[in-house]
Amino acid sequence: MPLRDLWATSSVGPVQRALSIKPLYAACILAGVKRWELRKQNSHIRGKVAVFASATGCVWGTVEITSTVWKSRAELEMPCAFNEHQVSTQELSTYCRSTGAYAWILSSPRLLQQPVPWTPPLGTVNWSFLSEEVIDRLRISEVRTGACQGTVLWDMQNTVCERQRARKRKYVEISSSKD
Repeated sequence: MPLRDLWATSSVGPVQRALSIKPLYAACILAGVKRWELRKQNSHIRGKVAVFASATGCVWGTVEITSTVWKSRAELEMPCAFNEHQVSTQELSTYCRSTGAYAWILSSPRLLQQPVPWTPPLGTVNWSFLSEEVIDRLRISEVRTGACQGTVLWDMQNTVCERQRARKRKYVEISSSKD
């Protein structure tokens, strides 16, 4: 099997699920800076998953979920924990309130050379199953090496802006065709 096919395959087969993450955090994960994804719910899903940056409409790479651990809010506010989750104290206070969160432990981030456009099913919050077409595209995609968090975030922001411009053009076209 060629190397490009191996990276898109977990120990139990190809990547089949996507985890929806805010673009800032997706960039941090794929740059290898964010090693904990904080969630209110535990997850029993392990292995390689696709990283879908929610506002961009694209899968940007993959990451492996190796385990989950409950962390109290006090533990999450420690400087050594911030280095793992990259969430500000203000955001933690909004997200965790007084309790805490599950830290999904992440490893082996892989950033795609080109993001794969994809629209998750309506009503999706965290997890989605990928279409066969997207799974195939992930299987043959090349991995980008040496990208820093800023580069990834810049690319994601440009994608979001391009999507917004396309929506405006479509709205203007629809509005002008009604006249």
